[in-house]
Amino acid sequence: MILVYADGPILQQSDETYSVALLRCDRHPNNEAAIEGACRLGLDPLLGNPFILAEDGSVIWDTSELLDVCNRRSCAKLG
Repeated sequence: MILVYADGPILQQSDETYSVALLRCDRHPNNEAAIEGACRLGLDPLLGNPFILAEDGSVIWDTSELLDVCNRRSCAKLG
């Protein structure tokens, strides 16, 4: 599994200095490890659109699904 995310915001205000976010791709041995990797990132709002791909490039977890599962795990740890 491959966790893909940008290291900064993809969309930026037009009146600010523009910088290009770098795309990060972290390989993980399985789905669970990739999800844990995403959750460890803390789902920082500055990170852009995390998602998980299979080795063949198909999307396993899109951004909204991944945010939901990490939020649920975070709530479960608190509760």
